[in-house]
Amino acid sequence: MRKVSGLLAFALFALMIAGCGAKADAPAKKWIDFLDKHKAALQGGSFDVAAFKSEGKPIVEELKQVKDTKQNKILMTESVLKEWNRANDEFGAAAGKNAEAAGAYLDMVLDIAGEDKTAE
Repeated sequence: MRKVSGLLAFALFALMIAGCGAKADAPAKKWIDFLDKHKAALQGGSFDVAAFKSEGKPIVEELKQVKDTKQNKILMTESVLKEWNRANDEFGAAAGKNAEAAGAYLDMVLDIAGEDKTAE
């Protein structure tokens, strides 16, 4: 009976950890989709800075809620981290050709990081 309850406790713990990862992944996945969408707009010549900022602001706020402030990292699973890096790299490269897009992106990234945008 002890073995069974020990295994059950371990299984419940594993599910809890997986559930926490899935919960933390949700804002990161929204950010990835957001960047992919606006990267396509940048590449198509229809990028709208106001739309980028207004759509991105709530996602930034969600990301700040799943940030580990001690490690200064946004919590997400390894597979989502790979997509996160890809999306940020690709958007950054596309935004490098558009000063308004690059500025808006930098403002959001600094907001997520908790950095002062006015500091030099």
